[in-house]
Amino acid sequence: MSAEDASVDELLDQVETMLSQSDSAHAVELCSKILTVDKKNDEAYGLRAQAYLQQGEGKKALNDLDHSLQ
Repeated sequence: MSAEDASVDELLDQVETMLSQSDSAHAVELCSKILTVDKKNDEAYGLRAQAYLQQGEGKKALNDLDHSLQ
């Protein structure tokens, strides 16, 4: 695992904490930042989908889930 992978993993852990605290706005923001660096990060897409669902944004969540399954 590279240093960049470790930092992305740490950021994903932060997103999970945000989601558990219903801080979906910041979770979406952080996942979006992760995806600018790693456009194929399935976990970031999945977590952002969860955040979108917390916000009632079902279409955005489905779009992210589609990306994570490709």
